[in-house]
Amino acid sequence: MVWIGTSRASRKARNLAAGSTAALVWNPGVEVYVRGDVDLVGDVDTKRRLWTDGVFPYDPSTFFGSIDNPDFVLLRVRPTSATLMEMSEHGPSRRSWRAHTG
Repeated sequence: MVWIGTSRASRKARNLAAGSTAALVWNPGVEVYVRGDVDLVGDVDTKRRLWTDGVFPYDPSTFFGSIDNPDFVLLRVRPTSATLMEMSEHGPSRRSWRAHTG
């Protein structure tokens, strides 16, 4: 599961309200592409748990003020597939993962 904190009014949240899938890309030295199903989560108990458990690599109050800010929502991404692409001494490599269904 991937958690993202955002504003309810953000383009990201508005787009996900219209459709419940997302594609994420990271480039932490390698390229990682993740596709998944997404839910908007706004309940204070879940926000509090993630806020205080150190899930975010930053202080969320800097962006959202407080946990009970109604504009602060979470995007819960349940990955359905992922691809990792990297360059090594042997050339490019690609590894893929797909969630089991059923």
